[in-house]
Amino acid sequence: MIPRAPHTPHLRARAWATATAVAAGVCLVVAGTPGDPPRTDDAADATGPPGAAVAFASPLGLDARARAVGGTGAAAARQPVGAVALTFDDGPGPATEAVLTVLAKHDVRATFFMLGDRVSWRGFTAQRVAAEGHQVANHSWNHADMSTLSSWDVRWQVENTRSLIKGYTGITTTVFRFPYGKMDDRTRGIVSGLGLRVVRWDVDPRDFEQPSADTLVERVVTRVQPGRVNVVLLHDGGGDRQQTIAALDRMIPHLREQGYAFVLV
Repeated sequence: MIPRAPHTPHLRARAWATATAVAAGVCLVVAGTPGDPPRTDDAADATGPPGAAVAFASPLGLDARARAVGGTGAAAARQPVGAVALTFDDGPGPATEAVLTVLAKHDVRATFFMLGDRVSWRGFTAQRVAAEGHQVANHSWNHADMSTLSSWDVRWQVENTRSLIKGYTGITTTVFRFPYGKMDDRTRGIVSGLGLRVVRWDVDPRDFEQPSADTLVERVVTRVQPGRVNVVLLHDGGGDRQQTIAALDRMIPHLREQGYAFVLV
C-alpha cells in the first residue's frame, strides 16, 4: 500500500486520452473475453468453473452463497471446511504475469482489483487476467485516498477506471475496493450509487512490507478460519512481489489440503 501521487489534472487528461483511444479501437481487445465469473452473491445460480456450491457466513457483508472455483483430486472432492477468496490489489504490474502462472498451475481463480493508470500501461495484461477466467474489479484510478477527494473526483476515479477496463477486457466491473480500505458514508454512497459493490478483506498478511515467503504463508494459513469466507489481501503491483509469488505457490496447496475451497468475491 505504497502512497500514490494525488489526483491531478494531467492524470485526468491522460486518462481521457487513453480511454478514447481504447474506445476507438486503437488497442486490441481479446475476442470472446468472458464476463465476470461467479461471485459469492450469485454463484449458486450461475454457470461457472467446476466446484460445488458452498455456504458460509462472512463478516464482510458478502452473501453466504459461494461456488468453489478450480481444483481437482481428493481435496477438492471433500466437503469444504471453509472458503478462501484470493484478491490482488494495485495491478496490473510486473508481477501479474507470474501470479497468473501460479494460479493456472493450481487451477485457482482469483479477483484482481485494478488501478486505471496501471491498466493504461498494461492493458494486455488486464486482457489476460480476464481471458483466464479471473474476476476483474475496480480499485480507483491512481490509489488516491477517496476521503480527501471531492464527490466529482471520486466519481471520476471510479468511472474512468471502469471505462478503461471495459475497453480492454469487455467487462463492466461491478466490484470495488477502496484504496487503503478508507471510506466514509459519503464515498461509499457514491460508489454504491454507481452500481458497484464494495469489498474489503479480513486476512491481511501485509505482503506490501515484503516479508519472507515463509512469513507470508504462515500469516495466511494461521489466520483463515473454517466456516466462513476468508478474503485474503495480496498485491500484484506496487513493488517487488517475488515473496508474494513464492508464498502463493505454497499456500494454495496447503489451504486446499486443509479443506478450503477457493471462491471469488
